[in-house]
Parts: sequence; structure tokens; C-alpha cells
Amino acid sequence: EIADDSTDEEDSEDDNDAADLFGDDDMEDDMGYKQRAEVLKLKREKKRLAREERRRQKRERVDAKRKAQLRRAFEPVQLVENFCTERDDAIRMADSPERYYDWLEAKKSVAATARKVLAISDDIDMEEEEEAMWIMSKIPAFSSEVATAVSNATAAAAASAGGENAMVPDTDDVMEKADRTIIESIVYALRYMRGEKLEPEFIKRYRMDIVTSPAVRDNLYRIMDEDSEWERMTEARTKIEGVLQSFREEEEEPA
Repeated sequence: EIADDSTDEEDSEDDNDAADLFGDDDMEDDMGYKQRAEVLKLKREKKRLAREERRRQKRERVDAKRKAQLRRAFEPVQLVENFCTERDDAIRMADSPERYYDWLEAKKSVAATARKVLAISDDIDMEEEEEAMWIMSKIPAFSSEVATAVSNATAAAAASAGGENAMVPDTDDVMEKADRTIIESIVYALRYMRGEKLEPEFIKRYRMDIVTSPAVRDNLYRIMDEDSEWERMTEARTKIEGVLQSFREEEEEPA
């Protein structure tokens, strides 16, 4: 545990704050009590931030010293075996499951992470829908679910008519509804994983009312992989567009 050696300094600052609030008569003549209280509040906030910064810097110095001592005392392989590397420290500090660490860290380096993580109740934007449709095309189980929905709708229509003069359901309408269910389920699953850091097994068991597609729930790990591939692809596309834009700007510049 890190000892805080700034207690005396903080007490002195509090005394000064009290003096500022209950100052001399000249100060009372210059400004009202509310104004002085607001000034005092701002000064206290500034001092609080300064104290937090000093504590942060002290923690960093202590951590750096501890790491240097560990590196001198142990071989690198021993540090790895005992979970004492910088990566292990970062995992402990991250507010997410350890199995998610590499997946979430990879997203910090790609341009796609600049987008806002939306809540489940928010409308699906165009970028999310485009990615969900791309993921849908990459996983065969989704096509099978759509085909099953059409088959079930046809069978249900035949059963309701007693097998005679059955009204054939609108196949396009059935397929469109099945596609929409899959797209929404993919988007909501990714929102849960990105925003709330929920794991696939948790989503599969306890978010069935939101992620309603069985094929999506059964392929959440595959969706994670395809999401990473999508972000690598969009990052490459963004870089290429930037290069092309710079070429166009150079050509448009007067000679």
C-alpha cells in the first residue's frame, strides 16, 4: 500500500481555505458570501485535482520501482509464470473479463472504435447494419435459419387450412422478417459485448429476449471473429481513402 506523505500539506490547504471563506472585513466588503463560496469551491477543486495528480505520479514511481526490482530478481520466464508482467498488470486494471482483454485492446488501435457505443434501446445506424449484413453473409447458419423460417411458415399455412387450398405465405415477407431478426440480433449482441462487456455464454443464456435469433446465439464467438475482421477491413479502407484523398488534393493544387 502506498503511503500518502502529503497529509500535512493538505491540512494546511484546508486551513487556508477556511481563511479564504471567513476572511477579513475588507474581503467581505469587496464580495458577497456566495461569491467567496464559489471561489473557494473552485480553489478546492483545483487543489483536489493537484493532489490526485501527485498521488498518481507517486503510484507510477512506486510501480516502476517495483517492476525494476522484479526484473532484477527474476528471469522473464518466471515473471510470466507468476503473472507479474506489465500485460498482467494491465489485465488486472481493466474492467472486463480476462478472456476479452485481447479482443477489446485490439479495437483501441482501429479507426472503427472512434464510433460511439450505442445502448440497446438506440436505433440501429447505417454502419451497424452494414456490418451485420456482412457478418450475415459470412456465416452459413444464418441462411439456414432463413430457409427454416420459410419452410415453417409454409407448413403452418398448410396445417391451418387442413392441407386443402392452403394459402401460400408471402415468401419475400417471411425472408425479410427473418433477415431483420438476424441483423438486429447481431447488432445487439455486439453492443452487449462492446458496451457492457458481456461474454457470449452469458448473452446466449440470459439475453434471449433481446438476441432472439437462435443462429446468432449459437455463433457468438464466430461473430466476434468476423467483427474483428470487419474492423481490420474498414481500417484498411479508411487508410486507402485517405491516401487517395491526399493524391487528389495534390493534383488540384495549382502548379
